[in-house]
Amino acid sequence: MPGPCPGCGAPGMGAPFFAVDRVPTNSVRLHADPAQALAVPRGDIRLAQCPACGLVVNAAFDPARVDYSPGYESTQSHSPTFDAFHRALAKELAGRIPLAGRRVLEIGCGQGEFLSLLCGEAGCEGIGCDPAWAATGAAAGPTRIVPMLYEDMPRAPADLVVCKMTLEHVARPGALLALVAARQGPGTRLFLQVPDARPILDRAGFWDVYYEHCNYFDAGALAGIAAAAGFRVEAVREAYGGQYLTLEAVAEGRPLRSAPPRHSRPADGFAERAAAAIDAWRRRLAGAGRVALWGGGSKAVAFLTAVAPVPGVVAVVDINPRKDGTFLAGTAHPVILPERLPALRPDLVVAMNPIYAGEIRDRLAALGLAVPIRTVAAEPGPSAGLSAGAVSRAPPGSPGCSRQRRQPGPPDGPRPP
Repeated sequence: MPGPCPGCGAPGMGAPFFAVDRVPTNSVRLHADPAQALAVPRGDIRLAQCPACGLVVNAAFDPARVDYSPGYESTQSHSPTFDAFHRALAKELAGRIPLAGRRVLEIGCGQGEFLSLLCGEAGCEGIGCDPAWAATGAAAGPTRIVPMLYEDMPRAPADLVVCKMTLEHVARPGALLALVAARQGPGTRLFLQVPDARPILDRAGFWDVYYEHCNYFDAGALAGIAAAAGFRVEAVREAYGGQYLTLEAVAEGRPLRSAPPRHSRPADGFAERAAAAIDAWRRRLAGAGRVALWGGGSKAVAFLTAVAPVPGVVAVVDINPRKDGTFLAGTAHPVILPERLPALRPDLVVAMNPIYAGEIRDRLAALGLAVPIRTVAAEPGPSAGLSAGAVSRAPPGSPGCSRQRRQPGPPDGPRPP
C-alpha cells in the first residue's frame, strides 16, 4: 500500500498477504429480488499489515464503493444475546463514568439503540451521527441523531465520545481520532469498540474479512493509534466472548509518543490457512444435505462468497424481520425468518457467529426442529464470557494502558460514521 499507515502514520505498509477478488462492497443492504442481489457493486480485498503498529488494512479499499445511506441494515438488536450485551455495557459505563446532566456523542450510532440505552441509564443528553440513520430509528428520550458523518456535522461538545463498531469502517482511522481529540478538547473521554483482529487472524476467519471492514485492529494497534491521535489510553479490554476490543482514553490535546508495540505477526500464513479452511468447508457442505446458515449479515456474505458454489445451502436465516424475503448480496441466497425454516427441512444449520449458538438451539427447539448445529469457529469457553471488563489486553509497551485484571462484570455490546 503506497503512502503511510492510515492508523499510526508510519511510512511503508507491508506487502499484501491475503487477496480476494470481486467481493460485494455493501454486505448488509437489502435486496428485493435475486437479480438485484447478484448485480451488487463489487471490489477487491488486499490485506496488508503496518510493520510499525500492526494495523491490518485493505490496501485496495475505495470508500466511494460503500453506501452507508438509509437501507444499510446492520442492527443486531433483535438478538436477546446482543441486547443483553448492549444493556449491560450501557449500565457499566453509566455506573463508572459520571454522566448525569452531561452529554454523550456517539459516532456511527446506527439507529441510536445504544445511545438511547446509555442516556437512559446515565440520565444524560445524547447526540449521535450516522448517515444510515432513518427517521424510524430507535432513538428515544433526550437523544438527537443527525444523518451525516462526524466530519461533516457542526461541532458538538461532549463529555464522552462513543465510537462502537465504526473505526474498522473508516479509511483513515488515525485522522478521525485526531479530529475527535482536536474538536472535543482536552479532558474529553473516549470509548471505542472494534472487532478484535487476533481471533480472526489466528483462526483464519475468512468469513470475518469483508469489504466494509477496511481496518483490523489488535490491542497494540488500537492503543498506539489512539495515543498518536492525542489520547491517553487508560485500558484496552476484551468483550463479547473475545470477539471485540474496547478502549477507554482521555484526550490530552497533543499527540503522545507510544513505545514500540509488541504485537505478534498472526498475519503470517493467513492466506494458506484461510485457503485450507475454505476448502474444508466446501467439502463439509457438499456432503451435508440441505444446509441453512443462521445470520444474514456480513459474515454470511463473506462465507458464501468464498465457498460458493455450494448447491446444498438452501437459505440464510435471520431474526431481523426487515430481512425476511430479501436475498443475500453477491450470491442471492434467500433470507428467511426462523419460522419459515421447518418447511425447508434442513439437515444442518451453520451458525455464523458461535456466540449465538445457544440462542439458535433454543429457537430450533421451539420450532420442533432436531437439527445439528455447526459453528464457523470454535465456541468461546466459559471463561470468555461477554464482559467488557474481563481482562486488559494492551501490550506492556502501550502508553497509559492498564495492565490490571478487573473483576468480570455482567455481560456488556455497530457501525460506520
